[in-house]
Amino acid sequence: MHLIRRLTTRTARALARQPSLVTRSRFFFSSRVTEDTDEDFQPKHKTQGSPSVKTEEIEFDTDMNVDALHAKLAGVVKEYEIVLFMKGSPAVPMCGYSRLLAETLKYYQIPEFAYVNVLSSDQLRTEIKKFSDWPTFPQLYVGGELIGGSDIVMELHKDDTLKDILKNDN
Repeated sequence: MHLIRRLTTRTARALARQPSLVTRSRFFFSSRVTEDTDEDFQPKHKTQGSPSVKTEEIEFDTDMNVDALHAKLAGVVKEYEIVLFMKGSPAVPMCGYSRLLAETLKYYQIPEFAYVNVLSSDQLRTEIKKFSDWPTFPQLYVGGELIGGSDIVMELHKDDTLKDILKNDN
């Protein structure tokens, strides 16, 4: 600590004796951009982001019985064109695979979709697995049908068939 204080004091004294050191440094480290500046150092203009996506969270009561829960799940899948059962939300995913599916929907510029945060209840998470007969999350439903998890959706994306599936239902 003493050494730092001593160095700082010496620097301050040197600057006081030669104020030209301070003004000279402004020229050496100038942020001015001229026409002959290499394009790597030119200011970059940010591109417009993807269009905003409207998402709707579907919430479930934690004290629902199993039959009522299955009925509500069937209603949600039928009512909304695209439903994503995921960990967290599209804005704050709690799992990398859930983030991947949410970003995939944004990539295809899906203007709106519903999602269910499966971490909100252990009963909900268990019953969704039974309802869909699918063991993992996330799960993507399009047009009332289970498309699959992130691995299947990514395969469909690579095969260029996901675009058709998503666009036909929107």
